[in-house]
Amino acid sequence: MARMAGWRNLARTMMMLGMAASAIAVTATGQEARSDEEPRQRGWSLLASVAGVDGVSAVSGWYNEADLFGRGEAGRSMRRPVFPGLPIGAAGTMEQRLRHVADAPVITFVHYDPEAYGHVRGHRLYQAERLTELMQNGARDPVYPHMLAIPPLPRGARVLMSAWWPVGAGSVTPLPVWDPREVARPGGSNDYTSWRRVVAVDAGAAAGRAAPVTFAGRTFVTARRVALNRFIHLPVGRRLAAHLMEDAGARKAALIALGRPLRTGDSLVLVAFHLMAADAGMGVWATAWWHDRPDEGVFAADRPATIRGRWRHYLMDVAVDPVLPLEPDGSPHICFNPWFEAKFPDGGQGSGLKSNCINCHERASYPPTEFLPVRRGTSDASGDPAFAPGRLRTARLWALANPPRESP
Repeated sequence: MARMAGWRNLARTMMMLGMAASAIAVTATGQEARSDEEPRQRGWSLLASVAGVDGVSAVSGWYNEADLFGRGEAGRSMRRPVFPGLPIGAAGTMEQRLRHVADAPVITFVHYDPEAYGHVRGHRLYQAERLTELMQNGARDPVYPHMLAIPPLPRGARVLMSAWWPVGAGSVTPLPVWDPREVARPGGSNDYTSWRRVVAVDAGAAAGRAAPVTFAGRTFVTARRVALNRFIHLPVGRRLAAHLMEDAGARKAALIALGRPLRTGDSLVLVAFHLMAADAGMGVWATAWWHDRPDEGVFAADRPATIRGRWRHYLMDVAVDPVLPLEPDGSPHICFNPWFEAKFPDGGQGSGLKSNCINCHERASYPPTEFLPVRRGTSDASGDPAFAPGRLRTARLWALANPPRESP
């Protein structure tokens, strides 16, 4: 918890000495970046752009991954999508869908705003054959000239990956909560089944007395009871339940949370999300997760009044560079989401608890390549196979680097 507070204290000291806390520094790629204060403001501003009035109205018109990669009339249509659509990986074959199933899955969706969607569809970047063409005649990448690149996303285009937890109708559902003091298992993995604290989400009553719940083989006699209205949440109808239960990862998540499949009348609560916006630099990568004590700790810092209602229950971290601002020990900047990356094991440079959004997505390139192990700092352009000569960079989007094959 002290890592970001330390940088804030340094910034305040600089201001007291008459130095500009927002002084410009040069990033690892030679681009300009400002102090730790400005990235957090940019992160909250980005989050505010999707924080509708206690709901998802601001993103309900965004396009699901299945819309983006759809073939035929469904893919060409610019109709208003039905939110949230299909879970991540559903546009591919069963083999590809199973790759998204982890030991501790959540129900995950990816959505593209109209600018991002129009760009990908307009340039046919959803087609593997088009990516292969660009490997032959595409433009040279401006950062890694030994590679090629797809046409860059328009400035301001946004992509959202969201994670949702099932809550049973009229019942109390256990929900694990990550705290910064969590200690990783040997090897670094820290998925939600290992988190030490659980709350009880009550779908039928307001927060109040503690509730006993059982989760992942452990019993929590006095779990804190939390009302459903403290979350951004979606009702589960018949069609959504059917779609999700066809997906192996979503089905497993429901069984872990509820002990049964999803059904009409249940709810999905938003527990985490990544939100990326393209800009002239490396983009703004904000990540947020729900917490029952959302006003405590460094991840609550600088939250503006423009974040209102249920959205104020989410903590936030942000990256605009893979290196800066440095950690207190001098190592590269850390920015991760416990629901997405904490499960990644230590492959030699640290576990998911040491990861950085931009470092990971900087590696996104075609043909498909593995995104693990976790790497830190400046990209290894000469030794990392993701940066091999002739490969095609995909605007830091892993989905484009791994386009789904059509189901037979």
